[in-house]
Amino acid sequence: MMKNRLLNHAFVLLATVVVDVLNPLLVIALALFVSVGYLLTLLMPVDIYIWVLLLCGSVLAPIPLLSYRARQRWSARIASAGSLDWRTILPFIPLLIFAPLFFAELDQPGIQIIHHGDLHVGYIHNILYRPTPVDNIFFAGQPATYYWLYHAFLAALVEITGAAPPLVASVVNIVAILSGLLWLAQIIEGLGIAAKRSLMLGLVTVAVYCAVNATGVLSLVERFLDGSLQAHSLHIMLLDGAEGRLHSTMGKVMNFTSMTLAMTCFIVGLHAAMAIAKGNMNRLALALTTSAWLVALAFQPVVALFLLIVIPFGLLITGLLVGFGDSCGRLRLGIFWTYGASKVGDKYLLAWLSLSAVLSLLLLRYVVQMAGNGSSSISFSQDLDFGISMIVAATLLYLPLFALQSMFLLKRNSPEECLIQIGSIVAILPAVLVALPDDNQYKLVFCLAIMLAISGFLALKILLNSGNRAVRVAARVTCALIFVLTFARIAFVKEYYDHRALEWDFGYDGSHIDYYGDAF
Repeated sequence: MMKNRLLNHAFVLLATVVVDVLNPLLVIALALFVSVGYLLTLLMPVDIYIWVLLLCGSVLAPIPLLSYRARQRWSARIASAGSLDWRTILPFIPLLIFAPLFFAELDQPGIQIIHHGDLHVGYIHNILYRPTPVDNIFFAGQPATYYWLYHAFLAALVEITGAAPPLVASVVNIVAILSGLLWLAQIIEGLGIAAKRSLMLGLVTVAVYCAVNATGVLSLVERFLDGSLQAHSLHIMLLDGAEGRLHSTMGKVMNFTSMTLAMTCFIVGLHAAMAIAKGNMNRLALALTTSAWLVALAFQPVVALFLLIVIPFGLLITGLLVGFGDSCGRLRLGIFWTYGASKVGDKYLLAWLSLSAVLSLLLLRYVVQMAGNGSSSISFSQDLDFGISMIVAATLLYLPLFALQSMFLLKRNSPEECLIQIGSIVAILPAVLVALPDDNQYKLVFCLAIMLAISGFLALKILLNSGNRAVRVAARVTCALIFVLTFARIAFVKEYYDHRALEWDFGYDGSHIDYYGDAF
């Protein structure tokens, strides 16, 4: 009995450290790193040793406050925790589908550099061996046109660990994916879609994270039947009208890119917004909202634009329609200041708003500089059909369920469900109406697909609890189809990258990458 109790306490302690300390720490530390780091570059030349010290300080600074909060939550979890049993591992079982991908990413140098590896390594070495501000690696003496704060973060890790930049980027990607899945699981559990200790929680989390192009395997079958199947190509999974880079979420995030961290930031922002919509506005939720926005600005401004459009407008409309939950009942939005001050205190709210505004303006300068140097700009799209067809092709499986959930929502008064639905509707607009440099609207669709998938599973939750047996059976079949298509597609992506890694012939001497033959 005593042994079981100690084991249960140890598991709760581990879960508390991961959920309440390490997971928030990732985003908050990165926000401190990019904000303070960019400010320093405006004041003086910054060499790699300063970046290293800044990274260490950014990680250490939030730990005391997060640990204090985690200690309180650990005590509450111990008081309410049931006995530890075999069901605890059920949500983790579906996540094993990622293990082969992660292993391949860490084991195959070819996979690590398959997407613009020379460009990323060039920026990292620029920061390692020269003081920042960063030069354009293709035009010496010219300002950088790429999101180099991401490379500053990687460069600091390279200096600390001594590992090769592509390997460091791969480890960061894996950590970011696991972090995003953990935040997503908390959202799904909070919405009541799946229970905490259930296989369904793991299955839904994987399906939602990989929601883009869920029909990919069906496209494979169609091309096989009509004779147009091509070996070792991700593009054969696309429906007509889809942007070529929307073949798979894993195909985008499992490479040398900051998109993985940006997607995690979007999920963090959504998680914090849901807490506010439920009436649980707290200081950590506000800090996470700002942190997610700042990191997205520094690493993927496209995702930051999405956060800026979806979260504030989603919360505003949700508050006006259904009000925010409160311990004493429903509380209409009214004036944001009055609502926020009643939750976190007026002094904290003022400090949060002021600091968020200053840091945002600072990093917006960084974004504008990059856009100006690259002669790129944001404008209204002249081809609305492209945006519409891209969204339909990439999210077709979830669109009918999203429409069904919109009908259900008319009879329900749940602020968090309303936020998901309103946010999804608002999220569609930038992907259709805005023309981004390099057709980067497709990056918005990765985040949009996550919201549509959550909405779809909310509809399936209602159908699974229906009093009509035929409806329940149809909902079960639909869930099974989604899971089969999702997991089969991930397996296909793994096989594709294994093959591509064998095709790449290159050398890396610690300073630059040389591609041999037809590899590049």
